Amino acid sequence: MTNDAQSAVLMAGRALGNTLGMQANMLDPEMIVLSGSVCGAGELWLDAVRQGYQDHVTSMPCRTFP
Repeated sequence: MTNDAQSAVLMAGRALGNTLGMQANMLDPEMIVLSGSVCGAGELWLDAVRQGYQDHVTSMPCRTFP
């Protein structure tokens, strides 16, 4: 894979991870399932998704309001 292709895969993975992290902050899902042909992009992409997710998800529990 060329450097340009690797950069594109990393950027796309990071963007998805960022979005998933922000949505997880709002929805607090028990799990996120990725499926379809995009999952065939490999570990490089999946590592970028994980990193983007970790960069944006908060680990602090939400406060319960009455």
